Amino acid sequence: MIKMDAVINLAEIVGSDTTLHLSHDDDMDFIAIAREIEQFELDQKINVLFDPRQIHIFDAKTGDVVMNAAQVR
Repeated sequence: MIKMDAVINLAEIVGSDTTLHLSHDDDMDFIAIAREIEQFELDQKINVLFDPRQIHIFDAKTGDVVMNAAQVR
């Protein structure tokens, strides 16, 4: 598991999940899905714990897949 500090830019409840639009420092934006309904505040600082075997990384400019979960073992 990897732990990362992040700031919430947007939180959306989608069905029974909460989709979080996050930023880390000033150079990385990412989206995480919490598998439950949670209430968050904009600009709230949180710790994100994730399994690298479940991530997908895309090029921000092209949208191409850089790495997907199947490539991480």
